[in-house]
Amino acid sequence: MLAVEEQFYMVLDGRAGAKSQAMRDLVASDGLQGKVLVFEDVPHARVAAWMASTQLFVVPRARRAYQS
Repeated sequence: MLAVEEQFYMVLDGRAGAKSQAMRDLVASDGLQGKVLVFEDVPHARVAAWMASTQLFVVPRARRAYQS
């Protein structure tokens, strides 16, 4: 059986810019190249296809959707 870290990849998609370069630098400094993939300016139709093919999809939120 594969270890969890060998089974999963993280895909990040966003607009090109300073923050995306900072993310690439962080991935490189942590030695996660090949495990964390950073894409920029991907067409929405392609992103939708990626989302449909994932086993786990996470969307960050600026605020809580519920109160605990």
